[in-house]
Amino acid sequence: MIERAKAGDAEAQKLILDRALPKLRSVTPAVPVPMPDGDFTEQARALLRAIAEGELSPTTAAEVAGIIAQAAKVEEIDNLRDELAALRAVLEARKAHGKRN
Repeated sequence: MIERAKAGDAEAQKLILDRALPKLRSVTPAVPVPMPDGDFTEQARALLRAIAEGELSPTTAAEVAGIIAQAAKVEEIDNLRDELAALRAVLEARKAHGKRN
């Protein structure tokens, strides 16, 4: 393959380059994003303001919004786990109370 590439075979050259060099990917530079304390809705509004004021590009804001959405899902799962534990405790208390009667 190397000999074919040296001889000018464009397909061989491309194959060797594709194997030897990683594909270029765009990299978004890190930009400080001021986020208010508070709920996720307030943070989303802060992103919208930052876009409107030209502090953040829509692409960067979309990436941050995706991270906020993931954090909201994690919080929702945590809350559901806590609510489920509370319901189980109520059911166990009712079962224990019912066995005494």
